[in-house]
Amino acid sequence: MVETRDTWDVITFVNNTPSGIDWKRIVLTNDLEVGKLRGGSANIYDPEKYAPPSWLTLSKATELWKLHTGKNKQFETKKDAQMAFWKYFYNKAKQVKDEDLSITRLVSTPEKPKRSLASDLVKQAKTKVSPLLENNKIKPTGKQPKSEKNAARLKLYKNQTVKQIIEKHPDIKMGDIKYDLRCGYAEIVG
Repeated sequence: MVETRDTWDVITFVNNTPSGIDWKRIVLTNDLEVGKLRGGSANIYDPEKYAPPSWLTLSKATELWKLHTGKNKQFETKKDAQMAFWKYFYNKAKQVKDEDLSITRLVSTPEKPKRSLASDLVKQAKTKVSPLLENNKIKPTGKQPKSEKNAARLKLYKNQTVKQIIEKHPDIKMGDIKYDLRCGYAEIVG
């Protein structure tokens, strides 16, 4: 049986300006979705379950309280500030909008199709095998590989047959030539 986990609410001051948080945009989300919000946003988790956040100092709490209520209030502890903020901002917080989300969350990523062994086997069966014969002539295409070894091998392909290349250069194998064809470094001309 799959166990479901409870989620806890989170009040977030959204990082919504180029210079950081303006402390005015407040959204309500939960602990599973909070990671989708813009980085640098300041979160207050449910005080029944979580400790006060490190950014919520007594001086910052007093400053924010005055900004939102217009009244001065001195807090005795960070936990008192967290509880007061929770009670005051919980019902005032807005729903999350697209502009509150991280840019990486706004870019939709297509879902990967589920793969099965059968579909992989069908793909392998349909893979086109290069019909490379010993009497095929090979020439370079002009595309240059990064490897010096592969680049040197391409110099040997000047309208020679595969058989001639392999006989003159025993260090070159049929697989090397097929690799060059597959990568587009060489092509069959006859």
